[in-house]
Amino acid sequence: MFPWFYPWISFLSLSPPPLPTGTKVEVIAPPTQMPVDIALVKANCRVQHNLEDTLFQHWIGAATALAQILAGDLQLVTAGYRLTSAGFPPARPLNLIVAPVSAVSLVQYFDGTGTQQTWDPSNYQLSNRPLKAEIWPAPNITWPATQPLRVDAITVEFTAGADPQSINPLIKQAIILAVTDWFQNRTDSAQRLDMPMASQRLLQAAGREVYV
Repeated sequence: MFPWFYPWISFLSLSPPPLPTGTKVEVIAPPTQMPVDIALVKANCRVQHNLEDTLFQHWIGAATALAQILAGDLQLVTAGYRLTSAGFPPARPLNLIVAPVSAVSLVQYFDGTGTQQTWDPSNYQLSNRPLKAEIWPAPNITWPATQPLRVDAITVEFTAGADPQSINPLIKQAIILAVTDWFQNRTDSAQRLDMPMASQRLLQAAGREVYV
């Protein structure tokens, strides 16, 4: 997240608690769809041929990635993730970093003896908001002790994002306008930001309601 470069977007980031040392999040099941259809983007650019479809796919992917970062580690289209960390946060929920999260499929940890254990789903609960997802221990349950000095002491696998049809139209339009701008301006410019101002404003407007 880059609130110091984009002050207008900083309110979207909900200032999560500090993450345990060595926390890493990676995609293990990439999205199988884009948030906007290539035909819609090409129509906005008034392109009727297929000679640059590879470029359009690249631009859509880049605009999607940038929009997700500027909106606060948002995942637009359904994807699978794996989080690894050196341990559970003491007396705090575990921030999954990416949001929104639809399901947690696995929570594993290495206990004090170095044996990997799978934590039963009844021991934890998912707190999910459009821009922030956390795992909390269930009532009267505490985080299990983990093996010290192990960077992958815990592993969490989860699904984030949603069907493209449910994505806020403002976010879709921001991506379309960004791709159109890159289509028309194929070189760098010191006077232009990473996304056109219209895209920035659309993301700002969508900040309080990610999905409609």
